[in-house]
Amino acid sequence: MPHKKQKYKDKRLLVLIAFGAGLYWLNIFGVDLDFFTTNYDLEVVTVDNGASIVRIRDSKANTQKKSSLFNSVNTVCRDIVPRFSLLLDLPMPINRADEQTLTMLPGVGPHTAQKILSLRNRIGRISNLEELQMVRGIGPGTASRLKPLLCFD
Repeated sequence: MPHKKQKYKDKRLLVLIAFGAGLYWLNIFGVDLDFFTTNYDLEVVTVDNGASIVRIRDSKANTQKKSSLFNSVNTVCRDIVPRFSLLLDLPMPINRADEQTLTMLPGVGPHTAQKILSLRNRIGRISNLEELQMVRGIGPGTASRLKPLLCFD
């Protein structure tokens, strides 16, 4: 007895249309989804050493508390894996980054990344932008573009 071939239809398009219709329906009827979010009154303060602190304002006592998650750039710099830092929109710890990770920075190619690694091996660790500018090919313009993307742990 011959086997009957069953035909399976691709239902991805149907699912996509249903999802789009659901989003359209939510938009048209204005469903209020605010109960899914919590709003905090946040404030970013820059300290003398250049670290940024995120504080939550307490409206009752009118006092400020430090956020336990991101209390400073230096803490985040110590804890983040260099390869994932730019993906998470966090500064990259330049003293722990390898050549491939350094090339993810704008204006840094393989040759410049090799020079950064050579400088790091020569002086121990790079502690500020001025030391990074010792690398040939990184001038004030490139350094200013890299400043928000780097941290010096």
